[in-house]
Amino acid sequence: MGGRIGPSFLEDSCVSDTDCGDQELGAGLITGYDFNDWFALEGTYDYLGRFDTEFDNFGKASGDLTALTLAPKLSYHVKPDTALYGKVGGAMWNFNSNAGDRDDVSLMGALGVDHQATDKLNVRLEYQHINDMDDGYFSSVDNNLVTVGMTYHFGRTASEPMTEAMVEEPVMAEPEPVQEPEPVAEPQTIVLSEAGETEMFGFDKAALSEQAIASLQPLVERLLTHEEATATIVGHTDSKGPALITKHSLKSVHKSSPMSS
Repeated sequence: MGGRIGPSFLEDSCVSDTDCGDQELGAGLITGYDFNDWFALEGTYDYLGRFDTEFDNFGKASGDLTALTLAPKLSYHVKPDTALYGKVGGAMWNFNSNAGDRDDVSLMGALGVDHQATDKLNVRLEYQHINDMDDGYFSSVDNNLVTVGMTYHFGRTASEPMTEAMVEEPVMAEPEPVQEPEPVAEPQTIVLSEAGETEMFGFDKAALSEQAIASLQPLVERLLTHEEATATIVGHTDSKGPALITKHSLKSVHKSSPMSS
């Protein structure tokens, strides 16, 4: 709902060059229903002014001209809060004069600009034309009304800006870390012999000498580092005994002593 005010012009209200007072101040009430952002049904009741008229058949008359209009309103938004609009409909007008009441229905058209000032209030500038007001007294009289107005929109909430369509970015799966193969220990041969400088056992003894234990320490560390490693021991009980071959793993080595036997 709202109201408007502005100058009103009555064209061809005199058959002679007599000044008939064809410009007055008009005002009106606006009501309507917005179906959506571009289509509405709107009605107005306007007081178009008090005019002096003169025609050959009826002579001079002075009276108040009013009009009741109804028309669809089509809008085109040039901005989210500003629209150009047009209306084409009917106007039921009445001229209440000293020569009697005159009324009829004529074609009405309007063009305007509508701007949303707040969440509830709009302001507008409109040009309205009522064409061919002819009932036997009037003779093809036209009315032009230029108004500024304001409308209050019930139930309207703040317009939210359009959000951009969200595009999900493809999620790149992180490559699984490549597990490098555990280094494979190269076979290593350790030779201990009485023929060299290493004393293996004392005379008539079964225990390794300190020098032999120190020589075997790298082999023990290798077994401790690589749990899956095994050691193959090849030797003789003595210079006269048969060959002896045994395999040892980490489980067969006592951690507290590099070599127990």
